[in-house]
Amino acid sequence: MLTENKIKYALAYAANGGNQSAAYRDAYGAEGASAGSAASELMKSSEVKMMIKVFTDPAMDLYGATADRIIRELSFVAFFDISQIFDEDGNLRSIKEIPLATRRAIASLDIQAMEAFMDEDDETGKRKSINTLLKKLRTSDKLKALEQLCKIKGLNAPDRLDLSNTEPFKHEHVHNLPGLEARLDKLIKDKIDEEL
Repeated sequence: MLTENKIKYALAYAANGGNQSAAYRDAYGAEGASAGSAASELMKSSEVKMMIKVFTDPAMDLYGATADRIIRELSFVAFFDISQIFDEDGNLRSIKEIPLATRRAIASLDIQAMEAFMDEDDETGKRKSINTLLKKLRTSDKLKALEQLCKIKGLNAPDRLDLSNTEPFKHEHVHNLPGLEARLDKLIKDKIDEEL
């Protein structure tokens, strides 16, 4: 059943960028670890999922931020080839000469007009000045883009292990085999003692 609090949660979820615990705290006023587990339970509700989709999809579509496009843009950053920024002589290419996929990995380009002075000219005895442009180019963070892609694709190891359940290993069929449960408990206890 769709309740007012579930709607508040879905709105808060969208407003908090998908942070389940923050959304739960905003909607229900709960604090601490209980907010995280309660939010996980709420996310199982088909009504909540539907409301989240209603609140998030239109804004994403309005700006063209589809999942495919986000992954494609992250891929441009993660896999760009820096050699595409320079010509054969090692000079920075003009922005239009840099391939589009590589340009998408550029975070900033700073161009400053500068006057550089050369040594004295032997004939005139005066210092020569040359007007030039100083170009500084900064690319987006490749490692961060790779990490985000790994997270999207589920390639990351879990950030933490849930050790709150300290019950010895139990399998529903183990108790049917005489002595096996006790042997498994002993093996696990010995392994834990060995690692400590």
